[in-house]
Amino acid sequence: MKVIPFYNSKLIAFEDVALGDQIKRVLKKSREENVYKDEIANIKALIMIQKGIRSLEGLQHFTNLEELYLNYNYIEDLTPLEGLHRLKLVNLTGNRVRDLEPLLKNIAAGGIPMGSVLFLGDNDLSIANMNQLIDIAQSGVYIKLRNINFNEEMSFLRRK
Repeated sequence: MKVIPFYNSKLIAFEDVALGDQIKRVLKKSREENVYKDEIANIKALIMIQKGIRSLEGLQHFTNLEELYLNYNYIEDLTPLEGLHRLKLVNLTGNRVRDLEPLLKNIAAGGIPMGSVLFLGDNDLSIANMNQLIDIAQSGVYIKLRNINFNEEMSFLRRK
């Protein structure tokens, strides 16, 4: 007779199969097994580079997460990161991020402490994000930028 464990905690649903697969790999679970909130309580770092991840839905439950490496995926929406107040290093290099508001909300709520580092290069950021970048930097969070193309949008500044 197979014993099926009973979990008192909440089942975590991952919208993105690639994200769910990576979390299950960290937990040494098969693709068919579920992930429960109490199983992820001690996870402080996740490294998921070039894994084809499009959605972070489900990561909002990783409240003890301090380091998150999501370089070179297809991520646009950072909303699930709003409540992850222990983050100290977030690498989002090479994604499709256009809006930094979820990170600003996290900082405003006391998360992402002074001295933390955000890697935001090679994203879809534009001149419209300049105020968001300034607000993040003024909070004491270091921002690492690379390959941000403001040239087209700033063409109005060129002399005629």
